[in-house]
Amino acid sequence: MNGKLIFQYATMNAGKTAKLLTEAYNLMAIGKNVTLIKPSIDTRNETIESRNGFKSDCLVLNEKQNVSDILPFSDYKDKYILVDECQFLSKEQIFDLRKISLKGATVECFGLKNTFKMELFESSAFLLAIADEIVENSSYCHCGEKATMILKTDSDSNPIYNGDIIDCGAEDKYTSVCFKHYTNETNDTQLSDIFRNLG
Repeated sequence: MNGKLIFQYATMNAGKTAKLLTEAYNLMAIGKNVTLIKPSIDTRNETIESRNGFKSDCLVLNEKQNVSDILPFSDYKDKYILVDECQFLSKEQIFDLRKISLKGATVECFGLKNTFKMELFESSAFLLAIADEIVENSSYCHCGEKATMILKTDSDSNPIYNGDIIDCGAEDKYTSVCFKHYTNETNDTQLSDIFRNLG
């Protein structure tokens, strides 16, 4: 019997990691075999840790490995594999997770959908295409509207719309905002400036 590949996405500060850890705890409490994984590119700590202080040991996946290379078992049936920060995985690693789910495992990938540059992460776009289930976890802009964008700022709180996509950080660099506050203003000139700076 096939398992399932699930993509759970949200903007920053939506509680994705806390949800992953809570789900892992609840599954283990009823005797399920659960494996937690994070990509090595996330160098902030050596565990999966949420902002509310929950944390757990995990397997660390480097960019040259497939998930199946590091799993401590060969029979995937009825196993649960929860992956944090999945936006940092490669398309090949996502495809490997898809194949693992076909062998009976339930695979849940938690991460960001889009970058601060108003583009999809490559791995997230692939997950949107091939996942069995897609779950959006909501967060809110400071104005109270639903946050759909990730705004990157410098040390003086000035918006940054270009540069390297991969730049690990938290509230010191990124804020979840609605589209209006992502663009700062809603006039056409501001939007044109942002689009010119993308890429």
